[in-house]
Amino acid sequence: MPEQDWIIRGDKLVIKKEAQFNMIELYRTLKAWFDLHNYNFYEREYEDIIKGERKSVKIKWEGQKYIDNYSRYLINLSISLKNYKTIETKQGKTVNGNLTIKYEASIETDYEQKWENNPIMKFTRAIFDKFISTGRRERYEKELIDDAHDIFHRTKSYLNLHKFK
Repeated sequence: MPEQDWIIRGDKLVIKKEAQFNMIELYRTLKAWFDLHNYNFYEREYEDIIKGERKSVKIKWEGQKYIDNYSRYLINLSISLKNYKTIETKQGKTVNGNLTIKYEASIETDYEQKWENNPIMKFTRAIFDKFISTGRRERYEKELIDDAHDIFHRTKSYLNLHKFK
């Protein structure tokens, strides 16, 4: 099984806001960020809940960026939009509701499970990860932290700059 080391977890990077915004444009903005930074983009979950006029949606996205044949970056976004209404404006359809976006980032090693098959190989991998590749590992962690903060700030900028009324 691949090793997954969490670099940013849980409630460290979170946007909570009652907002009115264009969900399609937010989707395009975030998707464009993943494309620009060479991440493969996957929508892992989409759940729509309708109660009368109010709606809620939960979305989970994942971006994967392959660093080498052994390591890759993962950036996960959990988007929750609760009690939203669709509103028609001059700029098109927007949604107004309680938005929460959580960002998580991890480095996954041995994602192809080449080193898992035999105990000696697994031990060798552990020694390599712990003692030999520390400088490279620190560089990878810094790059992933920079990427996670960049998409976090890009989202905040989008939500603050695009006021719909």
